[in-house]
Amino acid sequence: MLALAKIDRPDRQVAAIDLILANSLTVEEALARIDQRPLKLTARWEKLTEKFTRLHESEQDRFFDLNEASVTRWVAKRGRK
Repeated sequence: MLALAKIDRPDRQVAAIDLILANSLTVEEALARIDQRPLKLTARWEKLTEKFTRLHESEQDRFFDLNEASVTRWVAKRGRK
């Protein structure tokens, strides 16, 4: 809803909503179709990074605790470079 509210023209908002409802698109995907431009795809790890960096330090620590094996593997791999 916030992304839709940022669209400056009501006709673009309506067109975006129509595309979203008809095709299960995101706001960005709908706008890319309206503007006939390619959509910049965001990799899953980039989406995760965006969310992770907004976590509080204690939440990040909990994430590291839950993913300790992967973090340890990554640290060991970096040490070999």
